[in-house]
Amino acid sequence: MLKNIQSHFLSCATIPTTNKNMTRVTEDQSKTKKRKRRTSKSFRANVLFPVPRIHRYLRKGRFGKSSAKRTAVGAAVYLAAVLEYLTAEILEIAGNVARDFKRKSIIPRHILLGVRNDQELDSLLGRVMISCGGVVPHIHPSLIPKGKMKKTVTVTKKSASQE
Repeated sequence: MLKNIQSHFLSCATIPTTNKNMTRVTEDQSKTKKRKRRTSKSFRANVLFPVPRIHRYLRKGRFGKSSAKRTAVGAAVYLAAVLEYLTAEILEIAGNVARDFKRKSIIPRHILLGVRNDQELDSLLGRVMISCGGVVPHIHPSLIPKGKMKKTVTVTKKSASQE
């Protein structure tokens, strides 16, 4: 009977092993536990911008004299979502401008024209200078000679009616 108890005890006993993290895990635990895939904060928040990097920048500060030592992760997620939205808006508008100019790639000129023609983005980025963007073409109506303006209009109307 003692041998039966010993054999039963030895068959139920687990031999401790180590996993990759060097923590002791029994064989039963290693068989039943499946490895969880690590998911990033950006994936969990369903944003493309890096949430941990933004969180680190928020903690690091350099926004004047006041920088918070403790910031919530939700703040970084919110900021990442806002930055992603603004980037998508600017790229969409710049892509439309590039398509109007029959170009396949977006250059800084397209970004400038798109931002300056959009009222909300222009108010947000009003004092921002976009490098290599140039200026928005605009001629004040008082600078256009009145005689030349009428002649060009009448010439175009005559040519259109003759055809």
